[in-house]
Amino acid sequence: MPLARGHMKGPDPMNRSIRILCFIFSMLLTCGSALATPYTFEMGDSSSIDVSKTTQGLSMWAEIYQSVSSQAFLLDPGESFSFKFAHMGTHESWINEDDLKAMEVTAYMDFDLPDITQDISGESTGFSGKFEFNQGWQVIWDDPVYVDFGNGGRFSIELSDATFSSSMWTGPHGPCWSEGDADIFATVTLETTPSPAPAPVPEPTTAVLLGLGVGLLGITRLKRKKASDS
Repeated sequence: MPLARGHMKGPDPMNRSIRILCFIFSMLLTCGSALATPYTFEMGDSSSIDVSKTTQGLSMWAEIYQSVSSQAFLLDPGESFSFKFAHMGTHESWINEDDLKAMEVTAYMDFDLPDITQDISGESTGFSGKFEFNQGWQVIWDDPVYVDFGNGGRFSIELSDATFSSSMWTGPHGPCWSEGDADIFATVTLETTPSPAPAPVPEPTTAVLLGLGVGLLGITRLKRKKASDS
């Protein structure tokens, strides 16, 4: 009795098309996850520097620049943005012994986006050189400060240290035509973007791949329908 030969089926075009389409979708997901999503920072109008504790030493003043509240910047992870934050000076005209002690100062940076007010601690100190010929002051900040926000977002803040020095026995304020002040700059660095991040818009090549996959699936279905009708 002759043995019946087994009939080996070829690959199903429908299954093959589905596999191709799944591959295209996986590529799209991979490309989308690889795109870094930037974050927009917006400064608020309530930033300040508290110098009230310096009255026990070298009395300081501080003023936030008006331009701070209008700052808005877009950062990718690892990027930084710097801007002029404030300027500081002293009310006193001469360095005495009590002015050589370190006094606490605290800066408050107000953000509208994210909605956070972050404090940065620092110290102000007066100094006087030999024969009191050179006098001045310095402010040193305890930074960088790291801020967590949202779902896994993180950024850092750094304030530049400031120093003012004068000579010719003009004191820590400098000559009469000088304000005796120094600028302080702020630097914001985005460490990580909070998630979930907005879905990235597919690039043109990505859209073409998706269209080809959908078209291939449609053609395969049409062929199967014609084959079943014949």
